[in-house]
Amino acid sequence: MRSVQAFAGAGVLAFTAALASACSHARWVTVPPRVGLESYRRIGLVEFGSNSQGKLAAFTSQQFIEGLQAAQPGVAILELGPSERVLKQVGRSELDIDALKAVGEQFKVDAVFTGRLDVTDVKPRVSLATIASALSAGAEVSSSLTARLQETGGAATVWTGSSQGRETVAYVTFLPGKGARFDAKDPENAYGSLVAGMIGRITYDFQPTQRRVR
Repeated sequence: MRSVQAFAGAGVLAFTAALASACSHARWVTVPPRVGLESYRRIGLVEFGSNSQGKLAAFTSQQFIEGLQAAQPGVAILELGPSERVLKQVGRSELDIDALKAVGEQFKVDAVFTGRLDVTDVKPRVSLATIASALSAGAEVSSSLTARLQETGGAATVWTGSSQGRETVAYVTFLPGKGARFDAKDPENAYGSLVAGMIGRITYDFQPTQRRVR
């Protein structure tokens, strides 16, 4: 009986040693991102549009840029500003093929990121039934972020992405008859978690990954 147990124990030790040996020969390699931006000398970014009032869309645009540059350091992003201003500068009424070509020529960019942030189902964490004036409070918010990358030469879309989020955020101002306004003095503290989740998901295609190989 003891010999059987000894044999079994030796087998386990041998298997463990073999497994450890196999693992010791494994290594991690970097897998390039699905979408590389290195071929573009400079990329423009139009500030994301939104159905929300306040600074939430501008904050999300900035976080999107930071996410891209963290994923691919050295990528040159030119912030073009809100779409209304960009279109006025190139003398167009909508961001169509001709407008993208004009943006490329005027701002010397090879491609342009555009996007939109929609906020829905804003549920305040306090009752506003008896409140007649503006009130800053927390709210449960559902949001949807979409973005695309288009080349300015022929307006071809080379990437699209979308992400959704739902979080309880702080410092939302409720104005009777006008809805909610996202104008926190510290957006990172107020909306950071909501935006970070969406940005992480939507920029995944630009992030290199690690793969274990033997």
